[in-house]
Amino acid sequence: MVASSRRRARRRGSLLVLCSLLLLVAQPVVGDGPGPDPQTVYTGDPIDLETEAAEGDLALHPAVNGDFVVAGTVRAAANGTFERPADDVSGNLRTLTGATFYWDSTGEQYFAIDAALQEGVFRLTAGPVPARTVAESLAVPAEEASDPVARAARAADRRAVADEGRTRPVERDPTLVATDDGYVFVTRSIEAARDPYRTVKLTFYALAGSGVVAGVLLPVAARRRVS
Repeated sequence: MVASSRRRARRRGSLLVLCSLLLLVAQPVVGDGPGPDPQTVYTGDPIDLETEAAEGDLALHPAVNGDFVVAGTVRAAANGTFERPADDVSGNLRTLTGATFYWDSTGEQYFAIDAALQEGVFRLTAGPVPARTVAESLAVPAEEASDPVARAARAADRRAVADEGRTRPVERDPTLVATDDGYVFVTRSIEAARDPYRTVKLTFYALAGSGVVAGVLLPVAARRRVS
């Protein structure tokens, strides 16, 4: 009789511990813990074309090079094609081959550039252009942008949240968006958001922890009663 009572207590304790552990790993309510969840935040920054040549915000675009080291060469190319043997060209100049525009921070001027390495020769042509030309060339119409990007570009929002669980990688390059109000640079970042289920999760954890403790102590209490 005593042995039977102890076995029942052990079975009940084991069952209680098992159920409590299952509760701890339950999805989706408590499976990812009660801490803050990552989310992708889209933020819009309007471009002021009147001051842009001095500000250089458009230089954040991957199609715009703003390396001050090559400023002199770009200015020289604006007065005539700049040519050098490829072996004599620095890495800084070579990066111009991946750009469409150049921002001269000292001269507060944008240039349209065409740089190429062909047949062992580096060639660069450049011509000054207004900031508006750069924006018009690089901007994506708001109706063609993704939903969060378009929302962040709107004057009423300037911010949008998506991918709350951060299931996709964040694109580091900003997006220049053309809106009815002008041009807006939209950047992406990862920010922490308060878990809306935090209280529920903590309650489940408390219940599960109590269950584990009770399951472990149940056989002990049964032995003491029959001893």
